[in-house]
Amino acid sequence: MDTTGRKSFLLFGYLGGRNLGDDAMLSGFFSAAPEKTDFVVLARDKDEVKIPTNRTVKVLAANFFEAMKQIIRSDGVIRVGGTSFHDEYKIKSNLRMKCNYAKLMFMYLLPWLLRKKIAAIGIGAGTPLHWWTKFTATLSFRACRLIIARDRASARILNNLTGGHNVLAGVDLAFLDERDLCNRTMPGVIGVSVLDLSPFMTIGYGSQLDFWEEVIKRTAERSAGKELRIFAFKDNDSESDLIIAKELERRMGGLFDQVSVVGYADGLERILNDMSACDTFVATRYHSAIFASLMGMKMVIVPYNEKLLHLVDDLAISPEAVIDLGHWSRTQELGAFEPTYVNPARANDLPVRVSDMRHAIAKFFA
Repeated sequence: MDTTGRKSFLLFGYLGGRNLGDDAMLSGFFSAAPEKTDFVVLARDKDEVKIPTNRTVKVLAANFFEAMKQIIRSDGVIRVGGTSFHDEYKIKSNLRMKCNYAKLMFMYLLPWLLRKKIAAIGIGAGTPLHWWTKFTATLSFRACRLIIARDRASARILNNLTGGHNVLAGVDLAFLDERDLCNRTMPGVIGVSVLDLSPFMTIGYGSQLDFWEEVIKRTAERSAGKELRIFAFKDNDSESDLIIAKELERRMGGLFDQVSVVGYADGLERILNDMSACDTFVATRYHSAIFASLMGMKMVIVPYNEKLLHLVDDLAISPEAVIDLGHWSRTQELGAFEPTYVNPARANDLPVRVSDMRHAIAKFFA
């Protein structure tokens, strides 16, 4: 704990994992957090964490002993975005799942025992099905002084787990990022964020490529598309969007005047700049949908994960813009869809929730 009068907080989550969405959430967090506060970030790869130049931040490699040491030294602990304690993906080892969730629970319970301030900000939640998931999630979240959910559906689940204990329905932290996300639309430019859908659809790899090709063709027909920009938001050892992006670049080369791939290594600023020129955007990665909505462009949603459907609800996106993955899995045919303009400023109570979230974060640090 600092003796100079400046408080220090430990940040953890899916940080330093070469994922532009996680970078955007951390950037959004720093835009809302007080400047006269020090932070320590636990990261998978400390060289991949993007820190604003006006911040005093120490980045350390995440491991159990470092986490324990930093919890003891800090004034508080904050989970920054992401989804934790969920049963959405099959885990090869039940013992591995229990160990992972036990370590995650430790990140909440140790600071609680030491009477530190604990918050989970901009997090998502799925309904826990396994008893161990529910047990660890309930104990962890009840230790928090503040919980801000990234969408209303997650807020309902977290309220059920905690009995309504300090849960606020907020927004994803990327919505708090203060950078200018203007739309420089160039007619005929189609953008698509891709990922390997095979873990989420009962189809083979070849059929998945057929799916992407059909989605892009159909979108281009509706928008007189002449240029295709393929975005790979995630690129790490366990999951890389670049593999399928490069394959689609080869496949679609004869259908557009120009096809390009923009990946994680190009940086968030380059990706946002190239996205802003798109006339229509096919959003698969969660944060690509957020960025496209903030730019006010026409969108199509590929909801590989339930969190995208929660975002569709929060942004009041027309169901016509949502592609039915289940229909393709069953029939190998693409159902009807229509690109739709999105304006977050008019989406339900989202602007109010942004304001409430900033106020709650400021109050937590006070």
